[in-house]
Amino acid sequence: MPPGADIPVPGRLLRHGWTLAGTVMGSVRTLADIPRYTRLLQSQHLRAEPLVTSVLPLKQIDEALQRAEDRHGARTLVSF
Repeated sequence: MPPGADIPVPGRLLRHGWTLAGTVMGSVRTLADIPRYTRLLQSQHLRAEPLVTSVLPLKQIDEALQRAEDRHGARTLVSF
């Protein structure tokens, strides 16, 4: 969502005690979540393929970072 964008919220949702909260990139807790995701991948309880938007070799890391900055392919997997 672009900075400064407004989101219309139906009032009926707020009348029922619902809460609206924001997140940035899923609000990952890096030190706790990344090892957990790694274990889930290794045990095959989580599949990464449906989540990956593209795969680039390490020599194209600059392109991968540019894609993320341009908000195109934010889930690019860099292989090395």
